[in-house]
Amino acid sequence: MDPIRTIGSVLRGDEQRDAIHIAIMPVVCGEDYLSAGDEVGLVYGTTNVVKRKNSIYGIETIGVIDPFLGSDIDTLHLKKGDVVWCFLKPGTITGLRHEWTHPGIDNQRPPKNEAERWLRAFAGRWNFIYDEMIAEATAPLGPDKDDYHYVVARGIDLHSREELGDDHALFWQHLQTLTGYKFDQAHIDKFVWSCSC
Repeated sequence: MDPIRTIGSVLRGDEQRDAIHIAIMPVVCGEDYLSAGDEVGLVYGTTNVVKRKNSIYGIETIGVIDPFLGSDIDTLHLKKGDVVWCFLKPGTITGLRHEWTHPGIDNQRPPKNEAERWLRAFAGRWNFIYDEMIAEATAPLGPDKDDYHYVVARGIDLHSREELGDDHALFWQHLQTLTGYKFDQAHIDKFVWSCSC
């Protein structure tokens, strides 16, 4: 059974650990002395002002004031106008979205030198995934004589290093500049350029 449907009810006892999504929204306290966990509803005509369910006749509740508010005096008894999270009742929303940022994704660093710029442009020309190309090309070879590494050009015909022309030698030069590694001929010979066709 979907655990979200069991929130607010006594459990059978055979449930397992899980993680759920709870919709939250910022709300404005429409009265003094609201507290963590108070069940609230929207004041008529507003979309973000809340009061306790027993403060307005017939108010339909939408959720509870953030139950994790601290216990200091400022959060123990909220004041009219304070803005806090309201945890909406499970199963009442009709859509769900997540918004997040990640410094390694949202703040892409510029290439650190000319070698990296060339390698990124090369990956773009041949539809290689840059990180995959670098990881495969720098991975050490195993002891097996049939141990090869390869990178795939997506949507472009590429069957051998000869089709890369001068770019093949330039790739290894720029990779050595970027990484500081010296790749021997055996390593270079065991790297296969391929396509997804």
